[in-house]
Amino acid sequence: MSERQILIISSAILIFSAIIATVVYYTNDRNLMAKNIENAITKGIDPISVRCSYAKSDDIICISYGISHPSTLNTNTTNTKR
Repeated sequence: MSERQILIISSAILIFSAIIATVVYYTNDRNLMAKNIENAITKGIDPISVRCSYAKSDDIICISYGISHPSTLNTNTTNTKR
């Protein structure tokens, strides 16, 4: 085999491996999200909030959800200025 053939075969293996790894990663991510949503439904947690924990920052559904459901974090809103 020439060096060119080895380079082509190695490049093809590398590209196919990257494609397969990406597909496996996203498939596992979606399966995990589905299981977490099912668990949330059985526990009485809003499944949209679970979905939004996996979403990207520009997901319109989650932006709307976030605007309509204010955070339940404990924030101190008292004015400390005198």
